[in-house]
Amino acid sequence: MQEYKKAFSNFFNFKGRARRREYWVACFMNSAAGSFLIALICLSCSIVGDPLFYSTGYEVGFSTSGSLIGTVLAVPTAFFSVYIVLFNIALTVRRLHDISMPGWVYPVCLFGCCLCGIGALALFIFTLIPSKGDNKYGPDPKAPGNNEYHSNKGIVISVVIYVISLVLSIAMMVLNIQKCGYY
Repeated sequence: MQEYKKAFSNFFNFKGRARRREYWVACFMNSAAGSFLIALICLSCSIVGDPLFYSTGYEVGFSTSGSLIGTVLAVPTAFFSVYIVLFNIALTVRRLHDISMPGWVYPVCLFGCCLCGIGALALFIFTLIPSKGDNKYGPDPKAPGNNEYHSNKGIVISVVIYVISLVLSIAMMVLNIQKCGYY
């Protein structure tokens, strides 16, 4: 998991570059942690019998407002969400630098995401583009002397952990609905 360690060590660094591997391992691991937190909230509320899902005539939703334990556990989840946003901004800017794009492209993509979703698609495509040698943001991270990753273990492990956490969170949501119903 040295990819995640490297991404975390550059938490507030908006300079330099981030390889695709570093970017995607961090995305999968942060998403997995968020899914585990959701699973913990759902499991805890299921144990005490608090429903987390509501249903009206036209919509179904999720809320911790009817549950004391859900609300208490939502606080660290909110702090984690702030951490993820800050972490992801710096990481995405460095990822854009890796493909010779300036960091201001990120807020433009976010604005485009809010309008019609095209920004999200563009950002997704940008994160998949490989490094192309040295650029004004730094040396090529894949150059023979700079390539610190020697196996694909990190990406495989992060994807497996993400899938497990996603399945676990869905199972805990279903458990909460089955045990507690809707409110």
